[in-house]
Amino acid sequence: MGRPLHAVGAAVTRNLLGGGFKGEINLVNLKGGEIEGRPVLKSVRELKAPPDLAVIMTPPASVPRLVMELGQLGTR
Repeated sequence: MGRPLHAVGAAVTRNLLGGGFKGEINLVNLKGGEIEGRPVLKSVRELKAPPDLAVIMTPPASVPRLVMELGQLGTR
């Protein structure tokens, strides 16, 4: 199931891919599914390795928890 074309995560993913970004892109959303043909994990805990950069696009109340989970995973 794809995301609406206007969703923020889909737009950022399209921009990264369209801009020629060659690094690894891991997408996470509680709903799972896929964005731009890429699988979407349902949790930060499903990441295989800590990301070098995390772009958090969620309601403000969930940001502290996500930052803590990413830090525990090893993201600096």
